[in-house]
Amino acid sequence: MPDLTPPELDPILDLPAFAPPPGVVPNYANPPNQNALAIAVVALTTSIATILFLIRAYSRLFCSLRPKLEDYLCLAAFLAYIACVYAISSMIHDVGFFIHQWNLEIRDVVVFIYNVYTYLTAYAVMMFFAKTAILLEWIRIFVADRQRNAFFYAACTLIGVNLGVYGAGAIATGLACIPREKLWHPWISGRCIDRHTLDSFTAFVNLAIDLGILLLPQKVIWKLQMSKQRKIGLSILFSVGLIACASAAGRAYYTVTLNFAGDVTYEASPAFLFGHAEMTTVLMVFCIPSIPKAFEGSTKLLTSLRSWTRLSSSSSNRDQQVSAPGSSESWRPSMQQKPHVHSYSRNDEEYGNDHPTAYR
Repeated sequence: MPDLTPPELDPILDLPAFAPPPGVVPNYANPPNQNALAIAVVALTTSIATILFLIRAYSRLFCSLRPKLEDYLCLAAFLAYIACVYAISSMIHDVGFFIHQWNLEIRDVVVFIYNVYTYLTAYAVMMFFAKTAILLEWIRIFVADRQRNAFFYAACTLIGVNLGVYGAGAIATGLACIPREKLWHPWISGRCIDRHTLDSFTAFVNLAIDLGILLLPQKVIWKLQMSKQRKIGLSILFSVGLIACASAAGRAYYTVTLNFAGDVTYEASPAFLFGHAEMTTVLMVFCIPSIPKAFEGSTKLLTSLRSWTRLSSSSSNRDQQVSAPGSSESWRPSMQQKPHVHSYSRNDEEYGNDHPTAYR
């Protein structure tokens, strides 16, 4: 199709985006939708991810004071997550969720597709950083003294697969059409790759990586020298990825069954909600092990403040006694015992309760 000028394009953009089924009258003014459901899911998942990310940041900045490479990768992942929130919020605001395409005009679908590719690019970048951060931290936690054991090589393999798949996926999404504008302006001259094959392949590899991350630490946990109850608790702590696997499976199903020539705006909606739930759970997998350390640090901070307040109050009272004229105790010196300072080992300071040895 030759490139169109704006005067030629406007009448086309006003056309229906899809032919309605027999007997169905399109509703362009107020099409039925499930925006309330989408808003609830996005608001809930985003709130959970933000709270856990802030707890993780507090744990590393104010409790252990030793941010690692994986913490910076998590920051990059969270920024990409926010970009996904912006893209999916734009979908809800500009077009809507679970809206049949025959209730839309072509100009609406153009906006929808633009937001879709923004979301897919940010999704790939987010998973690129987040899953790498998880695996790097698990190598730091479960591999003692830099041993090159089976866990180490399995984790490195997953890191390599993750970087390769999502790095290539982000590039392929950006270059799916040449020129890039043809992604959301199909009337522009150019060429595009088969997006359905690429998205389906990425969805299944993504599910496989999630399963690997879920199963990887379980064997190590059950070999630790600790009580069975603590093993179960630690295993559950590192099994949050079950939700990620379920969300990834849902996203894979709706991606594979999606008909790119059909009612795309309606059929693609569940895939985006499952994808957003998966991203949130991946952040949970990385951040939740830091929660005990964060609350331990908060307890120590409150204890220190209370001790400082008591010492200050005691010192003030004694100073008043010394300076009081005619006091029989004014000649005695003020004796204060130094507060006890607890010493921590390197592992306690760096990992706190999120290190397996803390559960022994």
